[in-house]
Formats: sequence, C-alpha cells, structure tokens
Amino acid sequence: MTGRARFTLWLRALFRRRRVESELDRELRLHLELETEENVRRGMTPAEARRRALVAFGGVERTKEAVRDERETRWLDEISADVRYAVRGFRRQPWFTVTAVLLLALGIGANVAIFSVVHRLILRPLPFADGNRMVNLQATYGHGALVSGSSRRFIDEWRARARDVVSITMVDERRYAIGDTARSPESVWGAAIPPGALAFTGAHPAMGRDVMGQDTLPNAPPVVLLSDGIWQRLFGASTSVVGRTILLDGTPHTIIGVMPPEFRLPFIDGNAVFTALPAAAASDREVTAIAKLADRHGVDDANREVAGIFNSIPRPQGSISDPPRLLRAVDLLGRRYRLIVELLFGAVGFVLLIACANVANLVLARAWSRQREFAVRAAMGAGTARLVRQVFTESILLAIGAGALSLAVAAMALRLMVAAQPPHSTELNSATLSAPVLAWSVVISVVAGLLFGLAPALFLARRDSADVLKDGARTATGSRAARHVRSVLVVVEVALSVVLLIGSGLLIRTLVAMQHMDYGIEPRHLAAVSLRLTDKKFTLEGKRDALRAALDRVRAVPGVEQATLAERLPPDNVIGASQIEIEGRTVGVGDSLSSFVFNGGPADFFSMLGMHFVAGRGFTVDPTPTDVHAVSEVVIGESFAKRFWPNGGAVGARIRPFSKLGWATIVGVVHDIREPGDERRAWHPQLFMPMPASSPHPFLLFRSRQPLDRILPLITAAIREANPLIVVGPAATADAQFAHAMVMHRFTLTLLGAFAGLALVLAIVGLHSVVAYSVGQRSREIGVRMALGAAATNVVGLVVRQAMTLALAGVAVGAVAGVAASRALRSMLYGVGTTDPITIAGVAVVLVAGALAAAYAPARRAANVNPVDALRSD
Repeated sequence: MTGRARFTLWLRALFRRRRVESELDRELRLHLELETEENVRRGMTPAEARRRALVAFGGVERTKEAVRDERETRWLDEISADVRYAVRGFRRQPWFTVTAVLLLALGIGANVAIFSVVHRLILRPLPFADGNRMVNLQATYGHGALVSGSSRRFIDEWRARARDVVSITMVDERRYAIGDTARSPESVWGAAIPPGALAFTGAHPAMGRDVMGQDTLPNAPPVVLLSDGIWQRLFGASTSVVGRTILLDGTPHTIIGVMPPEFRLPFIDGNAVFTALPAAAASDREVTAIAKLADRHGVDDANREVAGIFNSIPRPQGSISDPPRLLRAVDLLGRRYRLIVELLFGAVGFVLLIACANVANLVLARAWSRQREFAVRAAMGAGTARLVRQVFTESILLAIGAGALSLAVAAMALRLMVAAQPPHSTELNSATLSAPVLAWSVVISVVAGLLFGLAPALFLARRDSADVLKDGARTATGSRAARHVRSVLVVVEVALSVVLLIGSGLLIRTLVAMQHMDYGIEPRHLAAVSLRLTDKKFTLEGKRDALRAALDRVRAVPGVEQATLAERLPPDNVIGASQIEIEGRTVGVGDSLSSFVFNGGPADFFSMLGMHFVAGRGFTVDPTPTDVHAVSEVVIGESFAKRFWPNGGAVGARIRPFSKLGWATIVGVVHDIREPGDERRAWHPQLFMPMPASSPHPFLLFRSRQPLDRILPLITAAIREANPLIVVGPAATADAQFAHAMVMHRFTLTLLGAFAGLALVLAIVGLHSVVAYSVGQRSREIGVRMALGAAATNVVGLVVRQAMTLALAGVAVGAVAGVAASRALRSMLYGVGTTDPITIAGVAVVLVAGALAAAYAPARRAANVNPVDALRSD
C-alpha cells in the first residue's frame, strides 16, 4: 500500500468511523458465512460448521483490533472509551465535578481576562492596519529624555529623503473652545490634520468625508470633523449634523463628518475634534510626526537614516544637538502598561496555581478512593500507562469544561474592569474575547489539566495493585502517604496565597504613603479655570489687559481668597526642552535640561500655591510680559539648583534656558513640585518664569473654601464682565488633579486586591477540604478516642491543631518566598520596604484567622462523632 493510499484510509477511518466499522463487520460476517457454507458442503452440521469456521478464523474481536492497528486508529478508540468512562464517572459524582470545574473556572477565567488586557494593551495595542510598523519621531534631550514633536521643516526634509519609511504624516495637537451661540463654549482637545492623515491609520469617517486638499488652502472655509463622543454629547447623535456650523475659538466651522467610536490617533491625547492643518503653516512650528516603516526595514535602520538627515542640516546655535529618534507605537504603549500588566499577570498566575492545587487535592482524594477499581483493572490486563492515561483524560476533560465556563467568568471580569477603569480612560473598552484570547484559554486549560492531573498519575504509577487487593477496603480509602501529599498541596496553596497577599499589602501601603507625601504645594481649596481669548484681533497688549482685568474681577469675588494666572494647575505641567546655557560655565549635552515646568505668573504665585523658598525670593518684574524675550528673572526648583550648584550660589547666577530667550537672573530657589505616581523618579529640573501674555492656554488659579459648584458661577460671571471675549473653560481642583494622577495606582491595586482575595478564599477552601476529608477518614480513630474517654474539646483541639500546623507551615514558607518575590516590586514601592513587618504580620494574622475558620466546621463535626456508630462502621 502506497503512503497516499494509507493516508487516505487513515482519514476515512478517522472521520467516517461508523461506516468503516460497518464495512468491517460485513466483511468479517461474509468471510465466516462462506467458511461455514464450505464446511457444510464437506458434510458438517450447520452448528458444527459455524464453530469450525470461528475456530479457523481465530477470534472476531482480535481480528478487528488487528485491522484497526493496521489503520492506526486504535488509539482513537481507546481515547473515546476513556472519555465515555470518565463522563460516566463524573455523572456518578456530580458534587466533585461541579466543585472542580468551578474552582478551575475561577482560576482560568482570571487568566483569560488579564490575557485579553495584555493582548489589547501590549500585544496588539493599535486597532490599525500595519500598527506594528507605525513609528513616531521624537526629539531627544539630555539624559535620554524623549519628547514628541518636530519642526515641519525637518519633517518635509525627512519626507523628501527618507527611504526606510513608506509614508509620513503629521498631527498638530491643540486645544479648542467649542460651542455655538446657544450655549457657552467649552474647552476640548483636538488636532489639526493634513489630508490623508486618517487614511494613514486605515480609518475613515463613519459619516461625511475626510479633510481634503482644498480645506488646507489659504482662505479656505474652516471645516471640522467630530469625534463620536462630541457628536453624541453636543448633537444628540443627529444624522443631519454634516453641513451644520459650530464655533471653534469663536470662528464658524462647517462640520464635514463624524469619526467612528473606536477611533483614536496614536501618539496624541486629543481626539475630540479634527480640523484642517493649513498647508502654509510656519515651517518651524512643532508638530507630531507619524510614519510607517517600509517592509523589511527595522526601526534601527530608520533611526540611522533620520540621524543622517538631521546631521546634514545646519541648525541655529543653541538648538538641540541630539538627532531625533523613532519610537514604535507598540513599544510606547507597551512600555506605558507593561509593568502593571506583568504584575497582574503574575497575580492571576498565582491564583491559577492555587486553583490547580485545590483541584489536585480533590482529584487525588478521588483517585485514592478508586484504588481497588484501578487494582482490578490492572489485574485484568490494563497496564500502568493505560491507567495513567485514564487519569489524564479525566483531568483534561475537567479542564476543558472549566475552560468553557471560564469564558463566562472572563467576560464578567472584563465588564467589571471596564467599569472600574480610571475615568475618561477607554483603553479597556475594546478588550474582548477575541480569537487569540480563546486560543489562550484552550492552552491554559490543557496546561492546567495536565498540572493537576500529575499528582494522581504519579500515585497510580507507584501503587502496588497486589497489595491493594490483598489489604482490602481499609487501605483503599486512605494511607499515611496519601495524607502527606494532600497536606503538602495545602501548604503550597497557603504559601502562594501569602506571597500574593504580601505583594498586594506592600502596594497598598505604598498607595497610603503616596497620599501623605509632601507635594511641594498645598492642594486643598485650590482650583483653576482655563481661559481662551477667541478674538484673533487681540494684540499682545490687549491680551495682557484682558487677562489682568479678569484677574482683578475674580480677586474681588466674595469667597475668593487669592487668585493668579499661570500656564497650568499643578501637578500638571508644561514640558519643554532645550540646551541650557549657564553664564560663565560650560554645560555639556549630558547636563542639558530634559524638561521644564512653566508655572509662571504674578509675584504672589508661589505664596498662593503654598510653595516655600529655599533661597532668594519671587518675581519683581512684570507678571504678564508682552515680550517673553525680555524676561529677566526666573525661579528654579531645588533639584535644578542641586544639580548645577551643589555647593549653593544659584541665586544671582544667570541662565538662558532657550536659545530664543535672553539671559535671565535666578532670583529664588523653591521646593520642587512633586507629582503622584513618579515618587521614585529622579526629578526633572523645574523652572518658573512670568507667564507671557502670548500664552495660548492661560489658566486662572484661585483659592476658595467655598464648594466649586457655588463659587464657579460667580467667577465665570466676573470674567465675562471683565471681557466677554474670554471663553471660560472647564474648572478643575488641585485635589482632583492629584487624585487623577493616582487613578491608575488605585485601579491596579483594586484588581490586585481582588485577585489576592480570590487566592485567599481558594486557600481557605483547600484547607477546609483537607481537614474535612481527614476527619471523615479518621472517624473510627476519633470514635475509639472518645470511647476511651476523650472529651469533645480534646477532639476539637486535635482537628484544629492539624489545620493550624498546615496553615503555619504555609505561612512560614510563604513569608520567606514573599519577601524574596517582593524584591521584584522594589521599583513600585514608596515609603515602605520589601520586608515591611506590618504587612507580613498582617498577612500572617489574616491567614491564621482564615485557617481557624476553615477548621471550625470539621472540628465540630468530629466532636459530634458517635463512638458506637464509628466502631460499627468498620
């Protein structure tokens, strides 16, 4: 038989089993009938002829097995028989089946839910075509800092000379005041985009059209694309919105389309509205450049090309000297979430291991109760491999059932995570049970089945069938070795729970420490509103006068204690970067500032924020200068002073932080403003300078003890009285800003706490099951003890001691492992060490209390054993 014919026969036998078996039966029956007829013709009676034919044939079933062996499908028959046998066994023990499936479903479901998040945020973070080839051009500064933004001049040069990228587009992120004549304008993020920017990502408007070339020409009618959220909120999802007009910064814009709900531009935050980027915009204006790598070209090749182009272009003195770098979108997004996701993935891994240990305990107990059954099967010819395969078949079936149920658990967990994700965050909305996630659930289910099926398989491989049959039922229901193995599994469960609880406890202590850290300012009762001057005819002097008039009006509002102007409400800051120049000394590239914080304003800015001077004073110059190049005084942060003047003397020194600015004198040094979430990071040098009148996004900061919803209408009215062309944007409080900076910490800890709680429950359940099983197996022993005079309290103490021995052993092992594992969390801890005694002691107390609760019911049941009944049951 040729190989092809054999393969065809194998496929036919595999997928058309009934027909093939029927054909085999007919063939064998025909053979026997012909042989019987021949024997009859030889003079035998029909019965004798049939008997002789069967004897000559040698056994029908044996011949069938030989044929099946030839087809190489016998293994399928055996597995099919194992599956049927396992299902019958599960039906006979429904409580065991349900318990095992539920325990596994919890562990597998948690893993599947977190893997769907991993798949969404790290493995496939961009829902775009060719997302893995998408890169962003980032300027580089001293100490490796990267800031998105490049001049259009360089981007045009790059586009003209690039060979390692196939397409380049640019996005200008900005803030708009959006509204109409019927309502007050509100401030939203948006982006100016050139034609083709949306098609670059593979996206298209859900309604209307994209930005086109004629929209970017000088004097072209302004147009705008709305995000799905703005469309629903401002226009009630009206399908006739296209063609209508809306005011952006006081200028009428024609709505040309609406984007799909899931659309977001990579590398930028603003996605509310999209306007046309003018083709004739200033070539030195900084925008965000996004490109796609060419096939077979890596990001390293493209970076070398960018560096070559950058170094070949002459640059003004004092400008950035480091070539820009390309950063892949998947790396940027993955880096943002990698640590959190890895932490959660580790937690659900522990939960799954605990669930597997629990189920292994159940399966092992069931295997011990079936020793006699296995011994009889072995005596009838079943080998050890055959019996082990039966055990693994049952384990895999349980795991597959749990895997199917885990999808419902994972779907529910995903919904809870989406509901609990930080406000205004939509990253998890698109995390679904996609095909890769389903494949992962299958893999993790099979691995779990093999894992918890290992213990009973090893037990079967080492048991002696002859001894089992000889010793009878007593040996078959338990042994000292069996109890030891089950006890070890419980110790492992408790130890894993302790490790997870210690990690969670350390992070919770970190969050508490963050909430009590010194931020460098006093955030209580501090709030701000954004201002937009919509009239483009404002001169710098006009802007300055309008802002000062608004500030004076707000200061006169009853309930307002202090007010000032600034470019941001701390801890939010404005990031800039440049080569710094310090008069009289040489500053290398490695010493350049990687970022600044512009929180300028009038002279009382620092006192209003509650900032303390380390040295010097505040500003005495014009608080809202019309000429930013004439700024002569600056204040720096403490970290800035320590880096460049470690021995003091910063006050009085002159610096030029930007090539376009003149020399300015350092008049003061203040404590740094610290941002929650970055407590362990080396602080960027901070610079404070008067806020120029040309600031595009000024904020009016005020301090008031009245509720925000009560004072805000008064402040808004005062600003409009000062100048009706000032658009008052959304208000925010400093407390809310700091709380917002910690929402990701809270979200992570919420999930981690949930998984730690689940692990604790599983460990307690596992301990309870072992103690309860042990009480059941030792009922005769307990009956004898009580018959000999043992009191009920003595029996309770015996059971509790057994439980506490296991729990304390698990706590001890887990504490050592937890301290070692917590070293991996060192970079995430603040204000607490990896060996924090309060956390470790707290976890130990929780576990011991849980163990006592787990042992109570079995102990009470043991104390109620009737000695007579126990002795009769033997």
